[in-house]
Amino acid sequence: RNDEIAQHYFEVLRTLISKKSIFAQNIGLYDVAAYLGEIFSGVGAEVTIDETHTAPFVLAKFKSPNPDAKTIIFYQHYDTVPADNDQPWTDEPFRLTVRKGYMYGRGVDDDKGHITARLTALRKYIREVGDLPVNITFMMEGAEESASTDLEKYLEKYQKRYNELLEKMKNGKEKFEKKDYDYMEVARSS
Repeated sequence: RNDEIAQHYFEVLRTLISKKSIFAQNIGLYDVAAYLGEIFSGVGAEVTIDETHTAPFVLAKFKSPNPDAKTIIFYQHYDTVPADNDQPWTDEPFRLTVRKGYMYGRGVDDDKGHITARLTALRKYIREVGDLPVNITFMMEGAEESASTDLEKYLEKYQKRYNELLEKMKNGKEKFEKKDYDYMEVARSS
């Protein structure tokens, strides 16, 4: 059977591979973060792209209709290492190719392919089963290949915001904006 969802995300992966996103060279990070934002928001995720630091932090949340649902967080990264001349490539490294049933291209296995594989599985689950039994958050950073230099800063930022909101609740200030709930959900899940 022709699997339209898998074929669609294969093409998404092809586009992701073609977009260089190399933290060490400050290449393409904003472009790829924006593309991921489009892909995830296009299928109903609540997307946050935080550009506070060098590599944008992308959060894409799919919510279960169950108010008591637990949350699964997928940590992933969209940056790759450079494809330097000292590494032999049969094909252009930033072009997805398939040979003998195997995919090749910079980032296929580390980690752009994992992003599209998980999103494919989520979309198939929704198609076959319906509503999600859990909340699912995709947390994607762009500096993993350079020791995740900004990840801790982003996590601290969201944790600090969560703590501020908890304090607001304790002081009886119950008026929250939508962005407050987004921060609370991310911080509570992490």
